[in-house]
Amino acid sequence: MIADRSNEWRWALAVAVLAVGLSTAPYIYASVTAPPDLRFSGLLANVGDGYSYLAKMAQGARGEWLFHLPFTPEPHAGGLLFTFYLALGHMAQIVGLPLALVFHLARIATGLACLLVGYAFIAHFADGVAQRRIAFLLLAFSSGLGWLVVPTGGLSTDLRIPESITFYSLIVNPHFPLALALLLLVFLGVLAPPVERFGGVKRAVLLGVASFALVSVQPFVFITLGAVLGPYLAWRWLRERRFPRLQAARAALALAAATPVVLYDAWLLTTHPVMWAWTAQNLTPSPPPWDYLLGYGLILALATLGAIRGLRQGDARTHFLIIWVVVTALLLYAPFALQRRLSLGLHVPLAVLAGRGVSGAVTPRLGRRWAAVLVGATMLTNALLLLTLFAGAARRDAQVYLGRDEWAALGWLREHVPAEAVVLAGPESGLFIPAQAGQRVVYGHPFETVNAAARRAQVEAYFAGRLEAAAQVALLRQEGVDWVWLGPRERTLGAPSLACLSPATAIGAVILYRVDARCLTGEVEQQTAGDRH
Repeated sequence: MIADRSNEWRWALAVAVLAVGLSTAPYIYASVTAPPDLRFSGLLANVGDGYSYLAKMAQGARGEWLFHLPFTPEPHAGGLLFTFYLALGHMAQIVGLPLALVFHLARIATGLACLLVGYAFIAHFADGVAQRRIAFLLLAFSSGLGWLVVPTGGLSTDLRIPESITFYSLIVNPHFPLALALLLLVFLGVLAPPVERFGGVKRAVLLGVASFALVSVQPFVFITLGAVLGPYLAWRWLRERRFPRLQAARAALALAAATPVVLYDAWLLTTHPVMWAWTAQNLTPSPPPWDYLLGYGLILALATLGAIRGLRQGDARTHFLIIWVVVTALLLYAPFALQRRLSLGLHVPLAVLAGRGVSGAVTPRLGRRWAAVLVGATMLTNALLLLTLFAGAARRDAQVYLGRDEWAALGWLREHVPAEAVVLAGPESGLFIPAQAGQRVVYGHPFETVNAAARRAQVEAYFAGRLEAAAQVALLRQEGVDWVWLGPRERTLGAPSLACLSPATAIGAVILYRVDARCLTGEVEQQTAGDRH
């Protein structure tokens, strides 16, 4: 029996390594094939948010533990947010490794942890090795029917909401798989029967730590915890005619451990004016329901078969999985600004139920060959996703690769300009300056720049040369700009007159201008950089 379990876990580890390896392959390809005149950023999928994570890590690398919005020019006090990425930045500084490399090492580590905890979760709900293996393959590799929609020019949820699909989560960042691993640990801590090594006080401590860590990484998952555990415990009470005291106590402990973090986040985001402005525009609504139906596709159909089979067999564990799916489906359209973020974890109960559907309904009727075909068909969108990432690397996408001059100029900024300085740059450059050099920008991110739409329009008008000199000066003064970045990306927008600026350094195609504070206050005559040089 021990040998069988050992073999089973070795198999699970091999599958986990394969999945994480496949999720890493496009990044390795992009790095080793980069031409001499380009520098790979380290990002391929969800690039905009990826730069925001690197920018948070850059703050940690400077020794900070309080998060500041780096993509907005307003000076503001920091808060205890995004501590996971701040900690990664501290780690990068200690070990002396580039931020992007530490980001991916963390992504690999959390991806492996996520899948192995996922297998433990599956083992609690699935009977028999075959069923567990099918469910695990579905968890690690399955997706929806997005590959059918792509030719029409559309993208279903399995290609644009990374947290909705486990494999996609493994690709984009380390905190999605970490949050999923912690969520599953909390659920197991509440539901699983006591075991010799993790009973009593030890389990309580681990459960509390996992719950606290979970909401520290992904605070809104607190909603999922309460919304799933509450109805499940109520169902147990009605079904068994007695209150499930032990599991209710565990659930209460988990929620209690998470509550301080949630309350602090709510207080900070509602009382801090800059954080509040950021939160107000940080909207991620769910797409229409049929988009999710496409996004899960075949696995949803297989999960339905598994749910029906579990209910017919009277398997009590099935009810928890069904409640999780139904509750999440309702939460995706709750009056909440971050609706689609609550899709995190939904793939897990679907995979477990689908594993039961394949092993209990499909295989007996159609045979192993057709069952294998169906399981393989669930993986097509992820195969397309990988091909897309390889293609993006091969095309040398501008967001993915930085020019040699841009990279050198970023190094100059990092060495010569303090982090609290404000840099005016075009929208694309404003995305990578906080991540690669550390300074704040006027505009850089559609969510993390306060008044993002208005500021983007201002920035584009500035570099397009549509602002008169007086309006340029007003913009520099209003936003507290210290430096102006003029590179190839800015020149594609137009040709600004560059009033009240003095060239500080030119690095190939990139010129860095220092703002003349005396000119802004009218102490010296207003002139353009071109007038002086």
